Amino acid sequence: MVRCRALVPFVPLVLAGSAALALAQQDKDFSKVEIKATKVAGNIYMLEGAGGNIAASVGDDGIAIVDDQFAPLADKIRAALKALGITEKPVRFVINTHYHTDHIGENARYHAKGAILCAQANVAVQAAKDTTIPEWGQWHRRPAPAAGLPTLSFGDSLRLRWNGETIVMWHAPAAHTDGDAILWLPGRNLIHAGDIVEVGATPFIDWWAGGTLDGMIVAVDRIMALADAKTVIVPGHGETVNRAWLESYRDMLVTGRTRARAAIAAGQSRTDFIATRPFAEWEARLGGERQARALASLIYYGLNGMKL
Repeated sequence: MVRCRALVPFVPLVLAGSAALALAQQDKDFSKVEIKATKVAGNIYMLEGAGGNIAASVGDDGIAIVDDQFAPLADKIRAALKALGITEKPVRFVINTHYHTDHIGENARYHAKGAILCAQANVAVQAAKDTTIPEWGQWHRRPAPAAGLPTLSFGDSLRLRWNGETIVMWHAPAAHTDGDAILWLPGRNLIHAGDIVEVGATPFIDWWAGGTLDGMIVAVDRIMALADAKTVIVPGHGETVNRAWLESYRDMLVTGRTRARAAIAAGQSRTDFIATRPFAEWEARLGGERQARALASLIYYGLNGMKL
């Protein structure tokens, strides 16, 4: 049974993190993608593939999933569930952590099979937009099909009772986007952070869809407030992490903000700021100097009033 109730000179930007992933995979050969399924807590599984990490709750109510990657991967995801011996369960509920294509790409297909699509109210607004972003080399963000837009939305929060346990969805305003949701399963001590947290990649702030660095830090603070030393944190991309890892992640964001603000106040150009390697301490975590430069560029751009 589902029970829901509300709770209270021009230089183009370097693509980074999930943004680079989404753009690079617009024309990807999905036939080569493999879906990896891992049991992370009780009846909760994490599925990794070409897009955002999927969390799946499996039980008598059927399957509820958090995010659903790209449309061409639906059959592979079902095959991954089948390998776990749970393929007879239908996907009845889909929760989107935000609007990016690599997280909502299969929405329309699940909706056609009767699933409820749930997300924070701003997800439908952003997903329906047709936008070209010059700073990303004229990247065209295509609108999602109408059948793939959420059929159940919430404002600040929503509580779902599913497969005998509680799933709480909290809105994280102006973080990775303006419609991010943090998913908390208190009975499993598990959190799905969406792209508020990315592991092994550059965290991305979608300044063009209401994202902000301040909001990212506030969202990380909220996750940390929910977590203890044993909490399993499922990121939008990459392997699961714990609270100690998240503390270091927060320190990186706060330090980057402080350094970018100082550079802007001193009249330093974006190019010169990037040259100082403001994320040198975290380059290995971010995947190298190039990715660290991308993060520095992105943060400077947003904090400088979205001016190059």
